[in-house]
Amino acid sequence: MLTRMNARASKLFSAVALFFVLTGGLTFYYLYNFHEAYPLHYKIILFFSCAALSFCFVYLFPVKDIKKDGLLDRPVFVAFFILAMVLINRANVLRLPFYWDEQWTIGHADVIFKNHLWPFSSAAPFDTGHPFFYFEFLAFLWNVFGQKIIVSHLAALVFSWMPLFYTYLIGRDFFKDARIGFFAAVLFFYSPTVFTHFGTVVLDVPLAAFFLASTYSLLRKKYLLFGLFSSFAVLTKATGIVSIGVLLFLNFIILKFYEKDRLKLKSRDCFFFCLPFIVYVAWFIGHYYSSGILLYSEIFERYNGLQLSGPLYVLRVGRIFEHFFLFGNVFLTIIIFYHFIADVHRRKPLGFLRIFFILFLFVVIFSFALVKSFSARWLIPFYPFFYFLGVLSLVRFIDENKLLLPKVVFYLTVLFSLMRYDVNGWALDSVVYNNEYIDAVKISQDAARYVELNFSDKRILTSWPFMAVLRYPALGYVKKPLRVVNVKEKFDIFVYDKQALKDEGQPEEEIFLKNHLVLLKRFERNAMVIEIFDVL
Repeated sequence: MLTRMNARASKLFSAVALFFVLTGGLTFYYLYNFHEAYPLHYKIILFFSCAALSFCFVYLFPVKDIKKDGLLDRPVFVAFFILAMVLINRANVLRLPFYWDEQWTIGHADVIFKNHLWPFSSAAPFDTGHPFFYFEFLAFLWNVFGQKIIVSHLAALVFSWMPLFYTYLIGRDFFKDARIGFFAAVLFFYSPTVFTHFGTVVLDVPLAAFFLASTYSLLRKKYLLFGLFSSFAVLTKATGIVSIGVLLFLNFIILKFYEKDRLKLKSRDCFFFCLPFIVYVAWFIGHYYSSGILLYSEIFERYNGLQLSGPLYVLRVGRIFEHFFLFGNVFLTIIIFYHFIADVHRRKPLGFLRIFFILFLFVVIFSFALVKSFSARWLIPFYPFFYFLGVLSLVRFIDENKLLLPKVVFYLTVLFSLMRYDVNGWALDSVVYNNEYIDAVKISQDAARYVELNFSDKRILTSWPFMAVLRYPALGYVKKPLRVVNVKEKFDIFVYDKQALKDEGQPEEEIFLKNHLVLLKRFERNAMVIEIFDVL
């Protein structure tokens, strides 16, 4: 009796300790690293959000056998939990103007909106060669609810919820363990690159939603739904056609070595498999005849052409490999590797899904390494595949260890290593891939308001991205487009943006040397600077 009481007391003490450590750790992480982006009331809400999440980790994760009637096995409960998690954590972006990476989506959607929702409207300079679905969808929402920032961000949050919920469904239904789906979705959401982009209107978020819905439908052999979701995926972003093609190819190649009877398909099923490719070709032809662009726009071709240099390709493969498997994911990678080697040594079957996810990740790495200007957000649709493998190994480790303390220590190690990633510039383009982008938006918002209020009739010289801020009211910074000139024209006001891309910006040194400039206003936020000069 005394031993049982001691065991219960020890478990309760460990659970309470984990609760406070995890809550404090998550809160400290977000408040310390994103202090400029979060007001006080939001920090309080975030604290209770972290506390609720920690409660679930403590009382649900150590349970080895979750009953079928448990909360984690109820999709409705998990769907609302994920929705609450997304809304609470990303509510601060609902009324935020659009960031630079979002301008291509908003600009293209704005053109379609102003052309009576015609999907093949000429969208230069915002046409990056991607299909029209998301642009058309946003334009339709604006037509119904008004062209408001909050409408666009709410749509983005819905598309942020979808990949998390389908991550849960895939883990629950195909690994036969609701914990795997649930915690893979949680780690997926709190991965910094994903956390930052969920709630924004970049194309990778809806692509992730439709790609994971396609994956789930394919594995469940719901081929009609697969044809529908995969068609939306290829009409969202050009990389969708490659992703769906690899998904189908690996699915049938691996199935050939497992269950041959699954390859017996009806003719209508083959049609659904071909449907996304038919849809993409139809869009491709329509886009060419309406715009005259065969494959890439000028901007897309300049930055995202193929990387054909052997040494640079190898370096790029290594960089993307680090992004997936190292940095904050290193401890999950170690435990995945450990269980993989152990199963091979014991001659234990690896299973269809493990082989499928591992091969898919490697195909993605070697494919994206071919692109000149790789962006880490392109990997967002494929993060769940890694977290499935990681959480599967983590669950095995926890189930195989009877003591709670090793579980707590190891879990905290995994979680904190994940959180520390992307801080202090570890990631590719660190300002874009952590919440510091909110600071960049807010300082641009303050500077744009000052310029619009005081110099709306002046000729303004600045560099990208601030030139887009002043030119396009749809981005949410100005009410009317201001007169932005190039460096060869005469100008009255010069706006120096420290965050400007050097290859896109004006030669600031020459401007300062050749003109007599007087500083009118300086905006500074989290080491970001925008200065406004008068030209005498």
